[in-house]
Amino acid sequence: MVPTLDFPVWLRVEHWLNVLFLTLLIRSGHEILASYPKLYWRNDSRPGTEWARFTRKTMPTDKLYDVAVHEWSHELSVLDYGGDVAAATRAMNATFGGSGLTGPERAADCMSILQGATWTHYTTCTNPAWRASAARLVAGKTLP
Repeated sequence: MVPTLDFPVWLRVEHWLNVLFLTLLIRSGHEILASYPKLYWRNDSRPGTEWARFTRKTMPTDKLYDVAVHEWSHELSVLDYGGDVAAATRAMNATFGGSGLTGPERAADCMSILQGATWTHYTTCTNPAWRASAARLVAGKTLP
C-alpha cells in the first residue's frame, strides 16, 4: 500500500525553494558583514559612531588624510580626461607603466605625495618623470 502525502507536490517544492533562497540571502548578508563589519545609524559613518562592530580592527587615523587624498587624486585624474575613465587609464598606464589599474594607482600615489601625503601604498614616486606627470594631472592637464 502506498502512503498518502500530507502536502501537495507544489507546496513541498515551494518549501525547498524558500530554503534555497533564504540560504542565499543569509550567505550574501554574511559577505556584506565580512566586507563592512561595522553598522551605522547615520550616513556619515564616522569612526567610533557605529552601533554594532563585528571586527576588532580600527581605522588608522594617522593615514586617513593620505588615503583620502589618494582617492581624490583618482577623481582629479579622470576629470582631466573629461570623465573618460578608459582614456585616463590608458594614458596613466603609458606614462606610469603597468597594465590594468597599475598606472592609475601609481599616478594617484604620486599626485597624493604632491598634495602633502606622507604614506603611499604603490610607489614612493622618486622618478622625476613620474612626479612631473603627476604635477600635470594635479594642475588639471592631460598627460603628453
